[in-house]
Amino acid sequence: KKLELAPYEQGDLTPLGRLVQLEILEIPFFRHGDLTPLGALVQLKRLGLSSYWQTDLAPLGKLVQLKTLFIGLLTQDALEQIGTFTQLEELYLPGYRQGELTPLGNLVQLRTLSIFSYEQGDLTPIGRLVCLCTLNLWSYKQGDLTPIGSLVQLQSLTLYWYRHVDLTPLYKLVRLQHLFLSAVFRTCARITSAQIQAIPNLKND
Repeated sequence: KKLELAPYEQGDLTPLGRLVQLEILEIPFFRHGDLTPLGALVQLKRLGLSSYWQTDLAPLGKLVQLKTLFIGLLTQDALEQIGTFTQLEELYLPGYRQGELTPLGNLVQLRTLSIFSYEQGDLTPIGRLVCLCTLNLWSYKQGDLTPIGSLVQLQSLTLYWYRHVDLTPLYKLVRLQHLFLSAVFRTCARITSAQIQAIPNLKND
């Protein structure tokens, strides 16, 4: 029920379409190729395509049991297709660098969202993900955190490269226990202990 193909960068995925009982599929180095055969894997719950860079994700729309998706270099068009996968609970986007996040606002069942390369933009769509428990914005450098204040279920937040010092939107996050801020930029040094303490239930770890 689990298959990992590494290294496998390109080729015909047709043989995989016969593995209809497969629940977990990881092809971490697969960069380009037709995903149509994967549409037959109706039992699939987790799919890892962390290096995939083509834009046609339509075959994945047939995977109604898919809960976890890890997918690589994305265009705006590809993100809009992902926005129709409303059953997703975990989404990992290592390569989405710029563009609108609007399609993500449809994924209201998400519990974990990790965006690794997105540096700046409007986070309003993320504010609609009220079931979110874990949010990782690894490269987000500047922008208004106000939408994050709507994530009342959030327990863990990573803002690795964040350059601003206004954490007041986080004061509403009564369930937040884990907050990771980078100390790389001098702005982080201006974050006071009082600001951190104002976030109600952070753990000292």
